[in-house]
Amino acid sequence: MSQNRVKQKIINKKTMPYLMLTPACLFIFCFMLYPIGNTLIMSVQHNVMIDPSGIRFIGLENFTNLIFHDKVFHAALKNSFKWVVGNVFLQSTLGMALALILNQNMRFRGLIRAVTFSPWAVSGIIVSLMWSFMYSESVGSALINTFLTASVLREQRSSTLPSYPCWAAMLWPDISLRGKVS
Repeated sequence: MSQNRVKQKIINKKTMPYLMLTPACLFIFCFMLYPIGNTLIMSVQHNVMIDPSGIRFIGLENFTNLIFHDKVFHAALKNSFKWVVGNVFLQSTLGMALALILNQNMRFRGLIRAVTFSPWAVSGIIVSLMWSFMYSESVGSALINTFLTASVLREQRSSTLPSYPCWAAMLWPDISLRGKVS
Protein backbone atom coordinates (compact mmCIF):
# COMPACT_ATOMS: atom_id res chain seq x y z
CA MET A 1 0.00 0.00 0.00
CA SER A 2 1.39 3.37 -0.94
CA GLN A 3 2.03 6.17 1.51
CA ASN A 4 -0.72 8.38 -0.02
CA ARG A 5 -3.37 5.72 0.58
CA VAL A 6 -2.34 5.47 4.26
CA LYS A 7 -2.65 9.25 4.65
CA GLN A 8 -6.04 9.19 2.94
CA LYS A 9 -7.29 6.48 5.30
CA ILE A 10 -6.11 8.37 8.40
CA ILE A 11 -7.26 11.80 7.24
CA ASN A 12 -10.73 11.45 5.76
CA LYS A 13 -13.91 13.52 5.87
CA LYS A 14 -14.87 12.18 9.29
CA THR A 15 -11.57 12.77 11.08
CA MET A 16 -10.58 16.09 9.48
CA PRO A 17 -12.89 18.30 11.61
CA TYR A 18 -11.51 16.71 14.80
CA LEU A 19 -7.94 17.25 13.65
CA MET A 20 -8.72 20.90 12.91
CA LEU A 21 -10.36 21.40 16.33
CA THR A 22 -7.56 19.74 18.30
CA PRO A 23 -5.26 22.82 18.59
CA ALA A 24 -8.15 25.04 19.75
CA CYS A 25 -9.30 22.42 22.27
CA LEU A 26 -5.77 22.06 23.64
CA PHE A 27 -5.49 25.84 23.95
CA ILE A 28 -8.82 26.05 25.78
CA PHE A 29 -7.87 23.25 28.14
CA CYS A 30 -4.38 24.57 28.91
CA PHE A 31 -5.23 28.23 29.33
CA MET A 32 -8.83 28.17 30.55
CA LEU A 33 -10.13 24.90 31.96
CA TYR A 34 -7.02 23.83 33.86
CA PRO A 35 -6.58 27.22 35.63
CA ILE A 36 -10.29 27.33 36.53
CA GLY A 37 -10.17 23.81 37.94
CA ASN A 38 -6.94 24.50 39.82
CA THR A 39 -8.43 27.68 41.30
CA LEU A 40 -11.52 25.79 42.49
CA ILE A 41 -9.34 23.14 44.13
CA MET A 42 -7.12 25.75 45.79
CA SER A 43 -10.15 27.72 47.03
CA VAL A 44 -11.17 24.89 49.38
CA GLN A 45 -7.65 24.35 50.75
CA HIS A 46 -5.44 26.06 53.27
CA ASN A 47 -2.57 26.78 50.93
CA VAL A 48 0.54 28.71 51.93
CA MET A 49 2.67 29.15 48.82
CA ILE A 50 6.00 29.20 50.70
CA ASP A 51 5.16 25.97 52.56
CA PRO A 52 3.76 23.39 50.12
CA SER A 53 3.76 20.69 52.80
CA GLY A 54 1.10 22.59 54.81
CA ILE A 55 -1.69 22.19 52.24
CA ARG A 56 -4.88 20.82 53.79
CA PHE A 57 -8.58 20.71 52.92
CA ILE A 58 -10.67 23.30 54.81
CA GLY A 59 -13.88 23.32 52.79
CA LEU A 60 -15.73 26.65 52.56
CA GLU A 61 -13.81 28.32 55.40
CA ASN A 62 -11.95 30.59 52.94
CA PHE A 63 -15.28 31.85 51.60
CA THR A 64 -16.79 32.46 55.05
CA ASN A 65 -13.68 34.41 56.09
CA LEU A 66 -13.88 36.41 52.90
CA ILE A 67 -17.59 37.25 53.19
CA PHE A 68 -17.86 37.88 56.93
CA HIS A 69 -14.43 39.16 58.01
CA ASP A 70 -12.57 40.77 55.09
CA LYS A 71 -13.21 44.53 54.82
CA VAL A 72 -11.05 44.84 51.70
CA PHE A 73 -13.32 42.34 49.94
CA HIS A 74 -16.39 44.42 50.79
CA ALA A 75 -14.70 47.58 49.46
CA ALA A 76 -13.70 45.77 46.27
CA LEU A 77 -17.23 44.40 45.86
CA LYS A 78 -18.68 47.90 46.29
CA ASN A 79 -16.25 49.32 43.70
CA SER A 80 -17.05 46.47 41.30
CA PHE A 81 -20.76 47.16 41.67
CA LYS A 82 -20.22 50.85 40.89
CA TRP A 83 -18.11 49.92 37.88
CA VAL A 84 -20.77 47.55 36.50
CA VAL A 85 -23.57 50.07 37.02
CA GLY A 86 -21.50 52.77 35.35
CA ASN A 87 -20.44 50.64 32.44
CA VAL A 88 -23.77 49.03 31.67
CA PHE A 89 -26.55 51.44 32.61
CA LEU A 90 -24.98 54.88 32.47
CA GLN A 91 -22.91 54.31 29.33
CA SER A 92 -25.88 52.97 27.41
CA THR A 93 -28.22 55.73 28.56
CA LEU A 94 -25.80 58.61 28.12
CA GLY A 95 -24.46 57.14 24.87
CA MET A 96 -27.94 57.01 23.39
CA ALA A 97 -28.61 60.60 24.49
CA LEU A 98 -25.31 61.70 22.94
CA ALA A 99 -26.16 59.87 19.70
CA LEU A 100 -29.50 61.65 19.49
CA ILE A 101 -27.85 65.03 20.10
CA LEU A 102 -25.06 64.42 17.59
CA ASN A 103 -27.55 63.33 14.95
CA GLN A 104 -29.16 66.79 14.89
CA ASN A 105 -28.25 69.33 12.22
CA MET A 106 -25.93 71.88 13.83
CA ARG A 107 -22.87 73.93 13.03
CA PHE A 108 -19.54 72.15 13.39
CA ARG A 109 -21.28 68.77 13.74
CA GLY A 110 -18.30 66.94 12.21
CA LEU A 111 -15.85 68.61 14.59
CA ILE A 112 -18.05 67.91 17.62
CA ARG A 113 -18.38 64.27 16.57
CA ALA A 114 -14.61 63.97 16.17
CA VAL A 115 -13.98 65.50 19.59
CA THR A 116 -16.51 63.22 21.31
CA PHE A 117 -15.20 60.14 19.49
CA SER A 118 -11.51 60.80 20.21
CA PRO A 119 -11.45 59.49 23.82
CA TRP A 120 -12.51 56.07 22.58
CA ALA A 121 -9.63 56.00 20.11
CA VAL A 122 -7.09 56.97 22.78
CA SER A 123 -5.71 54.37 25.16
CA GLY A 124 -7.61 53.91 28.44
CA ILE A 125 -4.42 54.56 30.41
CA ILE A 126 -3.95 57.95 28.78
CA VAL A 127 -7.60 58.85 29.40
CA SER A 128 -7.29 57.84 33.07
CA LEU A 129 -4.13 59.93 33.46
CA MET A 130 -5.85 62.87 31.77
CA TRP A 131 -8.78 62.72 34.20
CA SER A 132 -6.49 62.35 37.23
CA PHE A 133 -4.56 65.46 36.15
CA MET A 134 -7.80 67.35 35.62
CA TYR A 135 -8.89 66.51 39.19
CA SER A 136 -5.48 66.80 40.85
CA GLU A 137 -4.83 69.73 43.16
CA SER A 138 -1.08 69.19 43.09
CA VAL A 139 -0.80 70.05 39.38
CA GLY A 140 -1.38 73.70 40.16
CA SER A 141 -4.40 75.02 38.36
CA ALA A 142 -6.35 71.84 37.84
CA LEU A 143 -9.04 72.24 35.21
CA ILE A 144 -11.87 70.85 37.33
CA ASN A 145 -10.93 73.00 40.36
CA THR A 146 -10.78 76.07 38.14
CA PHE A 147 -14.24 75.28 36.78
CA LEU A 148 -15.69 74.57 40.23
CA THR A 149 -14.36 77.78 41.76
CA ALA A 150 -15.55 79.84 38.77
CA SER A 151 -19.03 78.33 38.80
CA VAL A 152 -21.82 78.25 41.35
CA LEU A 153 -19.91 75.77 43.52
CA ARG A 154 -17.32 78.32 44.63
CA GLU A 155 -16.45 76.49 47.83
CA GLN A 156 -16.43 73.02 46.29
CA ARG A 157 -13.03 71.48 45.50
CA SER A 158 -12.29 68.28 43.64
CA SER A 159 -10.66 66.82 46.76
CA THR A 160 -14.12 66.68 48.31
CA LEU A 161 -15.40 64.74 45.28
CA PRO A 162 -13.40 61.52 45.70
CA SER A 163 -15.32 59.24 43.36
CA TYR A 164 -15.79 61.62 40.41
CA PRO A 165 -12.43 60.89 38.71
CA CYS A 166 -13.28 57.17 38.66
CA TRP A 167 -16.74 57.80 37.19
CA ALA A 168 -15.41 60.24 34.62
CA ALA A 169 -12.62 57.94 33.45
CA MET A 170 -15.07 55.03 33.28
CA LEU A 171 -17.83 56.78 31.37
CA TRP A 172 -16.19 59.23 29.00
CA PRO A 173 -14.43 56.94 26.48
CA ASP A 174 -17.28 54.47 25.98
CA ILE A 175 -20.12 56.98 26.01
CA SER A 176 -18.61 58.57 22.94
CA LEU A 177 -18.39 55.19 21.19
CA ARG A 178 -21.94 54.26 22.12
CA GLY A 179 -23.04 57.67 20.89
CA LYS A 180 -21.54 56.86 17.48
CA VAL A 181 -22.84 53.30 17.32
CA SER A 182 -26.39 53.92 18.57
